[in-house]
Amino acid sequence: MGRRRHSDSDSSSSSDDDRGRSLPQESHGEIETRLESLICRIGEKSTSSLESNLEGLAKVLKSDLANFKDFIIETLACAAVQMPEKVTIYSTLVGWLNSKSDSFGSEFMKYIMADLRDNVIACRWETVRFMFRFITGTW
Repeated sequence: MGRRRHSDSDSSSSSDDDRGRSLPQESHGEIETRLESLICRIGEKSTSSLESNLEGLAKVLKSDLANFKDFIIETLACAAVQMPEKVTIYSTLVGWLNSKSDSFGSEFMKYIMADLRDNVIACRWETVRFMFRFITGTW
């Protein structure tokens, strides 16, 4: 879905510090796949409450913001448009991430407005409608 930047040089080497770890390190692509899956599945049937799931996802995303901010922004924007039934879930998540990271909200809005402009130019009216609903929080 997004740009993939791989750094395979770290994944094959093992240092003395890594031997004590019980979990193998994930590659850049594996982390992106995991994040995308978590973002897309939020709000699906679960034994935990939606609030608990949102809190957990927000914590995971916050911990990955430093290295995957662009990917998280692109994935959240895409998910909000492709799954409009979850628009309130994604807007809540964006708001929570904004409260935890000074620049997240402005970077998210910058991305979504550029994407909105591109979709208007391309006459993708259905996508524009869903994006507008997400931005404004109206149905």
